[in-house]
Amino acid sequence: MNTRSIAQPLKAKSRQPTAKATQLLGLTGYTSRLPVAWLVLASFIFLAALSIYVIANYYDTRRDIMARVDAQLINAATSANVIVGKKYHESSEQITPAEFKQKSHALTELARALNVEYVYTMVLKPPYVHFTASSYTREDLKLNRLTRYQDVYSEASITLKSAFHSTEPVFEIAKDKWGHFKSVFIPFVLPDGTTYIAGADLTIHDLESRLQESVMDAAIDASFFFVMFLVVVSLYFMYYKKTLTTDSRTGFGNRIALEQALKYSKSQHLCLSVVWVKELEDIISFYGTEVGDNVMAKVMSYFSEFTHPFEVYRLTTSKIALVTSIENGEHYLANLTESFPCAKPIYDAPHLYVNLCAGVAKGNCALLLENAFLALRQAQQQNTQVCYFDSQLQINPQQQSKNLHLTRLLQSACESDRIIPFFTPRKACHDYADIQYHCTARVLNERGAIIDAEHFYPVMKQPKLRAQISMKLLELCVTRFRKSNHAWSMQLSHSEIADAEYFEYISQILRRYPQPQLITFEFNETDVLKNFSDMSLMMQSLKAKGANVAVTGVNSGFLTINRILKLPLDAICLEASICENLDEDEMLLSSIEYLANHCNAKRIDLIVPCVATSKQAKQLEAAGVARLEGSWIGKASGHL
Repeated sequence: MNTRSIAQPLKAKSRQPTAKATQLLGLTGYTSRLPVAWLVLASFIFLAALSIYVIANYYDTRRDIMARVDAQLINAATSANVIVGKKYHESSEQITPAEFKQKSHALTELARALNVEYVYTMVLKPPYVHFTASSYTREDLKLNRLTRYQDVYSEASITLKSAFHSTEPVFEIAKDKWGHFKSVFIPFVLPDGTTYIAGADLTIHDLESRLQESVMDAAIDASFFFVMFLVVVSLYFMYYKKTLTTDSRTGFGNRIALEQALKYSKSQHLCLSVVWVKELEDIISFYGTEVGDNVMAKVMSYFSEFTHPFEVYRLTTSKIALVTSIENGEHYLANLTESFPCAKPIYDAPHLYVNLCAGVAKGNCALLLENAFLALRQAQQQNTQVCYFDSQLQINPQQQSKNLHLTRLLQSACESDRIIPFFTPRKACHDYADIQYHCTARVLNERGAIIDAEHFYPVMKQPKLRAQISMKLLELCVTRFRKSNHAWSMQLSHSEIADAEYFEYISQILRRYPQPQLITFEFNETDVLKNFSDMSLMMQSLKAKGANVAVTGVNSGFLTINRILKLPLDAICLEASICENLDEDEMLLSSIEYLANHCNAKRIDLIVPCVATSKQAKQLEAAGVARLEGSWIGKASGHL
């Protein structure tokens, strides 16, 4: 079994608590990108709109009810006038009790038919208002509270009296011994100019009951829409949660589902394997996404039979996760990967075969997935089928913090011009007056202390950050050497020279520089071999603009040297550790001499760095080396 040592679980890192709004919605820990804020905003807008609608609807209904009540009262009062008639008032002095009783009974039937409390007619005989006809209720009969002809209405209000002088209906809300009413008074004029009014009353209790019904209707409408809103939101989040946690292509859970399962697992310790399907990206590029997804579904279905009750999860396009209990152990997951039938087609139309690579980890659920990914990366680098997580695979947290601090320091130094150049002399072996200066960058921290290159170069992983420092160094070197005859060099990377903007910047500098032949741009051997064709074209372009080019860090054997020598070079600089065994290794000195002969034949300067003693200098000079660099020649300094 091709595996590594058993993992040592790491301590779980503390996690920040999830926002209360997310907890209330049942989406704790899903993702920070979840639109909870948008949902809250949409809910607020909906509820505000619903409230406005309900209030507007209530007032609209209330207005309709009041309009219907007014129309009802006017209709009742007008009908009362029809029943009583003008002739009744023209002969008011001749009205008999029987006739008054007949009119009162007719008005009582009218009031019941029109669903009002009272209808009546009145005349004004200053300063009093008198009843000429009036309906009555059952309660009035029971209490013997009947109105007689020409009874004085002692509680007549100013509004009532003013109605006798009005030309249109007058409404009033008032209380008297009969109750609390909303009333209407309609004036009518007899041929002799006498005015009488026909009136109708509706109890305020009846009016309020009608308005209360409108409030209930509005509340029912609001409740209905709110319940519908809750149903829609619930269905949305059920669908959203399912979408978040399911890979739509295969139907299996995705990474979010795995993170949730690990977070809420009853067991604090589990075993997890991240499995990489090696050929999947090639399958997708050749046969399409649909075939690739079908292959992944087949692979996941195969493993799901062995991991029950745990599920299989699709993490990325070509990576899946297998989970099992700590009792089964990480070897169980490793055996599953190793026993996968790679020799059997996983897909039949067409016949497709896949090979697997896995990283296995066990321990605390909080760091299980991260540790398994580290193990998988190690397996890919070592070209092994299975690799177990080892705590040594992970960068020390203190180192991570240091890297973050250095990266921020570099960004700050670029923004505030705290990049300074240091110059390392390289002397020609046969002419000590011929000196070339190799330029490297140093960084000043906030307190003005100088940080050496070996401290911050390892964290310069971002091409843009490295390019910013390199561009600043180039600008400083051009300013320093423009008015001198000194030769100088600096190192560039492929990512920098491949940047069109940076390359154009170099081209402009070379066009304006008085002696571009004194500038040498150096490239690391590994970078050159990895991008050989591209680098060859770039070197030719730089030489066409008048600059020199060199390859540094050379130490990869004669076959590679022959390939390097095919490039349009002006110099080759050997690896820094070449001089460590120079005094004891005669074969090494012979190899340097052999390489020097080839370089001299092609007019390429061979440079050897880290020369520490005069003996080494004499040996290298005798071997035909063109230039020497190191502590014996001179250390890097901010001054020439």
